[in-house]
Amino acid sequence: MQRRLETIDNVKVLMMLAVVLYHSCMFFTGSWFDGATPVYEASYLSIFARWLNTFHVQTFAMASGFLFYCLRTERGKYTNFGKDVLKRGKRLLLPYFCVMLTWVIPFYVRYSGFNLSKIVYKYVLGCAPSQLWFLPMLFLLFIIFYKILDEKYVSTKGMFAIAAVSIGGGYLLDKIGINVFQVSTAVKYAGYYYLGAYLYRKETDNTWIIPISAFGSIVCFVINNTIEVNTTASVVVRLVGLILGYMCSYMGVIFVYYTVKMITEKLINVKKSKLWSGLKKKSFGIYLFHQQIIYLTIIPLNGKVPPIVQVIISFLCAVGVASFITAVLKRFKLTRILYGV
Repeated sequence: MQRRLETIDNVKVLMMLAVVLYHSCMFFTGSWFDGATPVYEASYLSIFARWLNTFHVQTFAMASGFLFYCLRTERGKYTNFGKDVLKRGKRLLLPYFCVMLTWVIPFYVRYSGFNLSKIVYKYVLGCAPSQLWFLPMLFLLFIIFYKILDEKYVSTKGMFAIAAVSIGGGYLLDKIGINVFQVSTAVKYAGYYYLGAYLYRKETDNTWIIPISAFGSIVCFVINNTIEVNTTASVVVRLVGLILGYMCSYMGVIFVYYTVKMITEKLINVKKSKLWSGLKKKSFGIYLFHQQIIYLTIIPLNGKVPPIVQVIISFLCAVGVASFITAVLKRFKLTRILYGV
């Protein structure tokens, strides 16, 4: 079990870095940052960002489901619903509100202006709370799957059923426009959470799963993007595109998990990197603070350096400065509790 937990820890760190890299590229989509518009066009970075967006946070959700199922079945945790929900709220929602009030909203006001109704909509109601959206979404998934993720309920049929409900329910909630506290997003990510439990219980040693999942994910990504840019596509074609988008994500998550599993097993006896160990300890803090640090790098770099250089500098600054902030917060008991670091 320890080897598998090591694998999932490595998955989480790698995907945290993927999230930072994704946000470092997002400026070049042209609609991500209110403080400036890109001087240079970089469509390749926009495409790369869209590709990362098919699996990076989805893999985080998978890792959470994996850990939940592992700790429940192997270590007997999660047996008291009320107590466990309070602990999970402290772990996810307390940092959400603390970072929102002291970090995210001040940056939003600085670059987008003060608009009380938008602040309430985005942050208080949790409909679009910048990078923090993952925290209330994960809290809802924890509640949803508390009773579902038992050993007898994890099966191939269950995987297909949850995926179907996730895709259909997420689509309907999106159309209705309900995403208070990320409820719509939680439904859309439910399949990935369940996939984590499924991978824990049904893990295979078939090495062909890595190239097959990689190839399938890329093919689905290409077809889905072709459909999305076709403004004249019929409803049926767009529905096919929606399903292919989810297939791309599921196969991408499977590819990441089994690739990291293979590497972890090959390096199990190799001396651990101090840098990687440090990133593991600070990964949650890096996630909490990185996006606004990227904002600070955009204006001085925009148009001054090539886009790819800007992305690299933004990425390194975000990881480095967020690591420093996390290290400072870890020094004091109160800030460790409030920010969950």
